[in-house]
Amino acid sequence: MSKTGKNLAVFNCKNGVYAIDDTVYDLNYLTNFSKDSNSSLKELYGDGELQYSAPNDKGFTGTLGLMARDIEYEVALGMAQNIDGGVSEVEMLSTVSHPIGLEVYAIIDGVTKAKKIWFFGVQTSRPTESLAQNTEEINESTVDYPITIKGVKLKAADGVTDYVDENGLTKYVWSYSKMPTDDGYDTFLASVPVPKMPA
Repeated sequence: MSKTGKNLAVFNCKNGVYAIDDTVYDLNYLTNFSKDSNSSLKELYGDGELQYSAPNDKGFTGTLGLMARDIEYEVALGMAQNIDGGVSEVEMLSTVSHPIGLEVYAIIDGVTKAKKIWFFGVQTSRPTESLAQNTEEINESTVDYPITIKGVKLKAADGVTDYVDENGLTKYVWSYSKMPTDDGYDTFLASVPVPKMPA
């Protein structure tokens, strides 16, 4: 079997962005982005044996890692607020579902290529942060935002109505990516794409 066109390695996440009301903003310097599957299989038994494993797919949980706190991002999500003469951390009273985009490097057929990815329906909660004094070296802080990726519904080819398959089911999309050879790659992170079926 040929491995042509398969990923050998994926690394170096960078150039993070997010969008609020379809306006795209830069994130602080990205250090890591992790996602853990939030899915399971329900085993259905009949006649004394396993008949079917029904998937229960709820998206992903994970972590958005930045070199330092992104105050504009936190204000947009309601976890920080501009006050008289400064900024304060405030009680989060709601969540803002939003997309996050980034780049990663992928080695394919011995060539490193930049892959661009959007993640949809992201909900971010208050970050963990560590602050340490300098010792022999500078001990810089790290910031990790817990995230949940809920996704958005796949649209029909018109980009407006929800796609419904031959079984009458709609489907959620967690992420959407493009490689340099794909149409629209150059501007893919400049605006939020609509995941839709081909015409």
